[in-house]
Amino acid sequence: MKAKLRKNSNKADAIRAAADYGIDISMLTDNLKRSPEERIRRHQIALNTAKSLCRAKAMIYPCDKEVLLQLEALKELRGKQKRLS
Repeated sequence: MKAKLRKNSNKADAIRAAADYGIDISMLTDNLKRSPEERIRRHQIALNTAKSLCRAKAMIYPCDKEVLLQLEALKELRGKQKRLS
């Protein structure tokens, strides 16, 4: 019982520390209420937007090649998930 209380206390301390640092805990908890599919869908939209902005500003701010590789890998993963559904 004491170990469980200690574990919950540690979680509360970590959450409090994150909020004190400036992390929006409400956004995290709201996102965890969504299904994994919805979280992936919303993340993909954000990645596509970031990729579009990166390309649009390529002349001013060169894109990070690693970020673009990660975006392409996620796009491929999404295609595989659609084929499995």
